[in-house]
Amino acid sequence: MTPPRRFGRSATPAALDDALRSAIRHRDLYLEYQPQVTARGEVRGFEALVRWQRERFAAVPPADVVALAHRLSLADALTEFVLDQVCLDILDWRDQGATVPRIAVNLTAMDLARDDLAARVLRRLHHHRIDPARLDLELTETALALGSGAARRQLSLLRAEGVRVAIDDFGTGHSSLAELVVLPLDTLKIDRGFLTDVPGDARREHVLRHVVELADDLELRVVAEGVERPEQLAWLAHHGVARFQGHLFHRAAPAAFWTATLCRERPTLTGWETTELAGCS
Repeated sequence: MTPPRRFGRSATPAALDDALRSAIRHRDLYLEYQPQVTARGEVRGFEALVRWQRERFAAVPPADVVALAHRLSLADALTEFVLDQVCLDILDWRDQGATVPRIAVNLTAMDLARDDLAARVLRRLHHHRIDPARLDLELTETALALGSGAARRQLSLLRAEGVRVAIDDFGTGHSSLAELVVLPLDTLKIDRGFLTDVPGDARREHVLRHVVELADDLELRVVAEGVERPEQLAWLAHHGVARFQGHLFHRAAPAAFWTATLCRERPTLTGWETTELAGCS
């Protein structure tokens, strides 16, 4: 398999700028959705992941697309594209009779720096007639650390409209316990790095138990990312984690892939495998 295209050496910043601007303008970017599920595989939401299929190259992974957009000051345009596409996919699922769970969209530090963040997000939702309660916003600790009190006020405005806010990759950034108390948060997502050698690594297990206890004390929902092995799932579920995301259940896939699953009365990943592409009958 051809490895993902990396940036920086073989193309000038100006060329990449033009290429990404063109990709956003002509919708050459696309979204895939990774499910967030219970221990039984019941779908409770999705995380929207943006990818870029460059000509003659393998698809560019989400982290690279976001990093490039941030470097080229295109984060605003990228976020607008993702929000619009999520809304269109929600509408398409509804048209086919599917039950639509909450969809998580990632925000960057550049998004948080805008004093009109709440207005921009709500404008896109209202334009497509999407209930704000269908949207989760995920932001990293690092992005929050670079944000200001104004950014927190923007997030509070969004939460008041029904949008949920999650802190992503918890444990890899710079947030303090004091900040967690005052941040307008609903969900804490445990970084996949904490799951390495769990179960079996006593120190990591100790840290994970305390993270879950902290989230419970703060009345935050916990999602464990990067769950890849059944023994990880069993250990996490036993210690109070109720939501999971990772390749053990399913890789990210385009919206059409999930239609049949969402058309079930109880959307569930049967055996954590699904290959259906048909719409609702």
